[in-house]
Formats: sequence, structure tokens, C-alpha cells
Amino acid sequence: MAQIIVSSARGRISVPWISAGLLLLAAVLLLETGLVPLSSSVIDFYYYAVFLSGVLLAWRFHSSRVLFALITLLLAHRALEFFAAGSVSASGPGHIAFEAIAFLLPVNFVILAAVRERGLVLPSIAFNFCLLFVEAVFVAIICRPGQTTGPGFLHSTFLGQDLFGWTIIPPSPFCSPVFCFIASQWKVVCSGRWRLRF
Repeated sequence: MAQIIVSSARGRISVPWISAGLLLLAAVLLLETGLVPLSSSVIDFYYYAVFLSGVLLAWRFHSSRVLFALITLLLAHRALEFFAAGSVSASGPGHIAFEAIAFLLPVNFVILAAVRERGLVLPSIAFNFCLLFVEAVFVAIICRPGQTTGPGFLHSTFLGQDLFGWTIIPPSPFCSPVFCFIASQWKVVCSGRWRLRF
């Protein structure tokens, strides 16, 4: 895969994910314009095939972080599909599930990045399963039938609604990775070394 070199004040930085982003953009453009028609069964097959391939690679390389990142994405997708029933409305269980998933997904990824890789051992797997179980129960409770709005922290407008009027994503998911990044930088400054490595 071609790498793109970005110049910075400290030197040159290799950014291989920009080329992956270009491939993703090309795939989206091909699928959204209808140049490559795909049925929903083919898309479902590819979705589960990629998930199974990722699980097999995580098992092969004994990576609990990759395994639980994949499980987190699968659970988020299934919860949104279950509660939203195909479309996210302005209120109701589907919108609440969307807000909760938009908040919890980046937090989970930061937690997975912060935890040291210990392989597929019981303590690591138990912690991650407990975390996902608590989050799944939380989402199920706040998205029960008849609910029209979720907890206030999921859709608070403390940064101003005008700033986020361009998107349906509430402000809290934008703030959660920023807060986690600031917390990780504080940890780096205090410990004197970088601990968030994949």
C-alpha cells in the first residue's frame, strides 16, 4: 500500500491510512452512485465474512484488542439495526440508541487502545466482556419501548447547538474522544512515555 508523507515542524510523518481513506472514498462513490449494484444479501455476506476474517486474524495473532474492537462494532451495528428498525428518527428508541452508540463507541476504542495487549487470556477477555455486557444492558434499558428521549448527557448542548447543527450526531460523541485524548496526554506527561500504542 502506498504511503503518503506529511511534513511537520518536527520532520516527516508517514501516514499510510490516508491511502486507505482514499480507497474507502472510492468504494463509497462506486456503491452510492449505483455503478456497482449489490443486493442486501451480498452486503450481509461481506459484512459477516469480514467480521469472521477479523476474528480469525485476532485469534491467530492472539490479539484481544482487535477481537473486542470487532465485537464492539458488531454489537453497535446490531443494536442500531434492532432499535432503529432501518432508519433513525428524530426521537424514540432508534434515536436514543444512535446517541448512546455514538457516545460509547469512541470511548470503547480509547479504552481498548489504553489497555495493554495481554493476548487471549481469561482476565483480559473477562474485563472486556463485562464492559460490553454493562454497556449493552445500559443501551437496552434506555431504549425500552415508549422512551422518547435518552439521558441528558447523551444530547446535551453545552457547546451550543449552532456548532453542531450540520450533523445529526449529538455533541457528546465529539467530546468523548477529545476528553480521552487529553486524559491520555496527561498520563503521558506524568509518566514521561507514550502508552497508547497499537
